[in-house]
Amino acid sequence: MASMRIQTAYASASSSFSSPSSCLQRKYDVFLSFRGEDTRRSFTDHLYAALKQKGIIAFRDDPSLERGKEIAPELLKAIEESRNFEKAFAKHEEDFGLNAEKVKQLRTALTKVANLSGWDSHNRNETEFIQDIVEDIFARLNHGFSASTKNLIGIDYHLEKLNLFLAMRSDDVRIVGIRGMGRIGKTTLARVIFDRISNQFESSSFLANFREVSERNGLVVLQNQLLCEIMKEENIKIWDIYKGSNMIRNRLCRKRVLIVLDDVDKPDQLESLVGKRYWFGSGSIIIITTRDVHLLVQFHVDEVYNMKELNHDDAFKLFSLKAFKSDHPVEGFVELSKEVVRYTQGLPLALEVLGSFLYGRSVDEWISALGRLKQDPENVILDRLEISFHGLKPTEKKIFLDVACFFKGMDKDYVVNLLDSFGFYGAIGIRVLIDKSLVTIVDNNRLWMHDLLQEMGQKIVWKESPDKPGKRSRLWVDEDVYHVLTENLKNLWNWTCLIAVSKNCGMEPDSLKTLTLSGCSKLDKLPEKFENVECLEELDISGTAMRQIPSSILLLKNLRTLYFRGCGVQPPKPWFSLLSYLLLPRKSADSLSLLLPPLSSLRTLTSLKLSSCNLIEGAVPSDIGCLLSLKILDLSDNEFVSLPLSISQLSSLEELFLVACRRLQSLPELPANV
Repeated sequence: MASMRIQTAYASASSSFSSPSSCLQRKYDVFLSFRGEDTRRSFTDHLYAALKQKGIIAFRDDPSLERGKEIAPELLKAIEESRNFEKAFAKHEEDFGLNAEKVKQLRTALTKVANLSGWDSHNRNETEFIQDIVEDIFARLNHGFSASTKNLIGIDYHLEKLNLFLAMRSDDVRIVGIRGMGRIGKTTLARVIFDRISNQFESSSFLANFREVSERNGLVVLQNQLLCEIMKEENIKIWDIYKGSNMIRNRLCRKRVLIVLDDVDKPDQLESLVGKRYWFGSGSIIIITTRDVHLLVQFHVDEVYNMKELNHDDAFKLFSLKAFKSDHPVEGFVELSKEVVRYTQGLPLALEVLGSFLYGRSVDEWISALGRLKQDPENVILDRLEISFHGLKPTEKKIFLDVACFFKGMDKDYVVNLLDSFGFYGAIGIRVLIDKSLVTIVDNNRLWMHDLLQEMGQKIVWKESPDKPGKRSRLWVDEDVYHVLTENLKNLWNWTCLIAVSKNCGMEPDSLKTLTLSGCSKLDKLPEKFENVECLEELDISGTAMRQIPSSILLLKNLRTLYFRGCGVQPPKPWFSLLSYLLLPRKSADSLSLLLPPLSSLRTLTSLKLSSCNLIEGAVPSDIGCLLSLKILDLSDNEFVSLPLSISQLSSLEELFLVACRRLQSLPELPANV
């Protein structure tokens, strides 16, 4: 090849690149010129083709121009229309006017820019030489192609952490996972890191919405997309998954590539596209975004980056940008903004949706919107979060809804045991929800979930029957429970709202084992007849308004646990009548005390809890000593002065609770095992 120098004028990175008007007006990404012999039909033509294949629009002068013809005006026009210059010209023309002397001088100077730098082609292989030029140009241009991150709040923190996991200088094939709950920003993070580093690889591919595309079109379509993007060919055809995997392995094993698989939810998706590390060349990087950390563990990824919610400061800034187009709220909206940010708990989707919704509205409208939000969260948020729910198996869906409606904040081991008694295999069910970023474990082994996920779960149950609470699978609001109980009092066993589990997850009275009415504060009585529920083992009516227990409970021959905690105590008064409640004479203790029937027939009872029932002297049945199977007796926070002597006959009793029994004066002889 004849010795020559190839000069290229580059695009400057500019935030204005992303504006639609600049994209429409710009004609070229790069301008080519040369020194030495005419290479328009050889080297320059090959370089032009390589740039075009890379997606770079290059200017080249018309080959039909006669040799020696003046081409400077056309070159100048090309420079003016090239992105390395369009912003500068536009700015100077605005400042000085089109015919200003300074602009003329600038145009003259820029025509000489090609003399300032270049590559020496002497003793170079042409293919390798062209590849070096294309990669260098692409690297310089790519900074302009990358989406602006100035409004991606908190992204720099994530990028810094993720960069450490990528180990860009390593020659190993690296596989890194990004996991987190739905709509937390995994895709955004993956896209930004892809834009920033893709120019450092031979080829790259970003497979977006992987789960959705694979379900709709199949994995072959994604295999085909991956190969077309990596190989830069349009005519690759794949007819089955097996052949696609072989082609990926054979065609990419020597290429240093960057591949992002966004929103993966099944192992076979990974196996078909990035099955083994040796499918890719040294230094390749595979990034996988998913909600399911177990999928990443199965695939033996090198690192897992846990995407967390935005901290308070970043969340406040993001919301302000959407609601006020500023980094901070305007005067009069600060406290209201804080309330919204607390509600969203750092979820970017919620911050953006609510910020956009509240933009330009008055204080009164904000207050009204926040009130409505607490009653009926924005559908667009919950609908997008619901995608995570629909990816669960039937049993996992049930457990998720149980946590959302009842178990949030409760001890994980207790919930697991409870679910096991329902036949739901609680340990693995809870583990799956944790792996899929739907549930977390917080201090003291408590189950927790994001408030918006909880609201989403509760709304799923509500939609089962918006107008008739009794037809919903779960009830957790006092008013709904009270409505159902009062409407169905004559037919207790048809209730579908209770947390009740039978040997079959049905409601037939002859198989009912657990009946929980705890917290139904307006419920003041039970049906008189319990003959048809002989299998009942656990009855919990704690926190109800019941003062008298039907004697038919004595017919429950298999009852093991009986909880009356907080029964018989007058419910708290509303705030507006609290003062009168305190000033008016109070009723006697006797009028509020729980009235218990004889208990001697409950020979299978192992746990009896009567704490905070305002039991006065004589209220504890004297035949309590007949409960020979009783191991736990809780009489805390009551008003009696003494206990029945028969307590000494409770030979199986191991635990006796008398905390806060302030009037207690004496104790009888206690069983030896207490």
